[in-house]
Amino acid sequence: MDDSRMDRLERRLDELDQRSSTMERMLETMLDRSRQAADMIVPHQTRNHLRAAGRENLLAVRSLLDFWANKLTESDDDSAAPADQSTREQIPID
Repeated sequence: MDDSRMDRLERRLDELDQRSSTMERMLETMLDRSRQAADMIVPHQTRNHLRAAGRENLLAVRSLLDFWANKLTESDDDSAAPADQSTREQIPID
């Protein structure tokens, strides 16, 4: 590869690096503005309540699944114990 071509490629790479940095800064600015707009529209306390409600919904679904999983294992106990029953893992929720 000749030197002039190598120089052009290096200049092009430098230009692309500069563009990439500029675009990253623009994206960060846009995200900051979006967060600020969201903070103005949906107050912090409301977001906390929505997050807590989502967590409660997940816990409700988990309790339903646990209930039916236990029901299934109880009915299986009558016929034969499932092989993976002893390996069921309990995951604590914070």
